[in-house]
Amino acid sequence: MLVLYLLIIVAVIFGIAFWYIRRKKKKNKSDSAVETWIPHWEIESEEINEESENENDESLLEQEMLLLEYLEYIFGKSFLKLIKIPENYKIGERVIYKLAKNKTANRHEISQKEQKEQKDFFNKIAEEIGAPESIIDPPVSSGLPYPRLVDIPGWDIIFDIPLKRYLQSNDISPSDDFNIEWLIGVFFGHSKKILAYIDFVNPKVKGIFSETYEEEYDLSNRGKIVNKHFAVFIKKLTKMKNEIKKPHFSNRWVKVIHYESDLMVFSKKEAN
Repeated sequence: MLVLYLLIIVAVIFGIAFWYIRRKKKKNKSDSAVETWIPHWEIESEEINEESENENDESLLEQEMLLLEYLEYIFGKSFLKLIKIPENYKIGERVIYKLAKNKTANRHEISQKEQKEQKDFFNKIAEEIGAPESIIDPPVSSGLPYPRLVDIPGWDIIFDIPLKRYLQSNDISPSDDFNIEWLIGVFFGHSKKILAYIDFVNPKVKGIFSETYEEEYDLSNRGKIVNKHFAVFIKKLTKMKNEIKKPHFSNRWVKVIHYESDLMVFSKKEAN
């Protein structure tokens, strides 16, 4: 009987020892993973600092490929056929752009103070025109070093109030220092995603496309709808570019604006 008890005690001891060893190994493995794990964006950022210029170009081309693949996935294969990227364009994170004088945008992580100032600025505009308060979600940051849509000077023209003010103005440019010549990109907010397209290459025909394609709690597939809207917008923009070449249009300029589901065209005779 005593021998049986001893065997049971030994078995229990071995069982506890086996469990403890397995637990320790598992813990060590887990701790090691935590210690050696680095967010992918930190790895990429460190590697970029050590890369040669050619390798850096490859990283930017990868960003371009990722954006175009994403656009094709969301909006369909026909979407990319509608886009004509100009020469000497620049590449960022989720954006391809061209600025006046071939300038390059710099990434800037927005601070809480700047977020508040931005919100106050748009709310002031909303109050002036009798519109409801503007809600602008702060950008979601990946930590990559490349400029995003929100880092392009003048990018906020894609929002409701600035866009309507531009449409209603008698100026062909949103401001004297507006430098965007061409741009396509996506804005990732906390509650929605926006497709943005700006074409200011033609000196007399200006086009802006801005539409939400994914919202929180909205499970509908808006990609195909946005694709159709964009095709109509490009068709209208192209038509206006052709019309402006005709003699009776030679002294006019045109704005073609698409915001959400509305397409608006504004034409004005140039001052002599």
